[in-house]
Amino acid sequence: MGDNKNIKNILITVLACFALILIITVIRVLTLRKPIELYNVDQINTGMTDQEIDDLEKYVGESLKANEEYKDIVGIKALIRPASFERQEEDGVVLYKFLMDLDEYKATYEVSFGLANGKGFYEPPRVACPLPAQMKHPETNCVGQRATTRVSTFEFKLPYYFRLDSGKFVTVTAEYDDEGQEYLNVRVSSCGDTGIMNAARAEVEKWIKSLDFEPSDYEIKVPEFCDGEAS
Repeated sequence: MGDNKNIKNILITVLACFALILIITVIRVLTLRKPIELYNVDQINTGMTDQEIDDLEKYVGESLKANEEYKDIVGIKALIRPASFERQEEDGVVLYKFLMDLDEYKATYEVSFGLANGKGFYEPPRVACPLPAQMKHPETNCVGQRATTRVSTFEFKLPYYFRLDSGKFVTVTAEYDDEGQEYLNVRVSSCGDTGIMNAARAEVEKWIKSLDFEPSDYEIKVPEFCDGEAS
């Protein structure tokens, strides 16, 4: 009887340990799952490393989760439209832009970002609503960053990167103020030097004119900023 009881206790202990390991494994798998998976990214010649793709999926997922409709998403499959994928290099930064469809939500988003000199993302990727004609399901309201407006009509891609004659690195992105108004945010490490800030603004205005647009039609903000920069 004693031996049988010991065997029973051992079996119970083994089963309890197995159940505990299984529970821990399941919890770990669930917590490690990303909000979204770029399901067909391996079919596109992105030139990105596996780590960069992994980081991109996390960035995009977290951006979507900031909205109430997507706050609980886990493992959602997102499809990149191959025909929309664009990649180009500008002053040591590789610029990317593509349309991403979330069929489960009948939603489409435009994703744009830059990778600086193999050092990862210079700015967090921008996940924005595309033009209505680009929506896979135009009857669906876009839930995300506010719908693109005249800033998004630029033929050149945003974010836009360049260097001043002084060597200062400048990045231009489309942002929104508290009232939902879109503006061009010009970030340059000026540390309060108005000469650098004015030079960056002047170059952005010159860039806008080169695209046959009128700079006065756009609000341009050059905030004070002092930090390291891509080199």
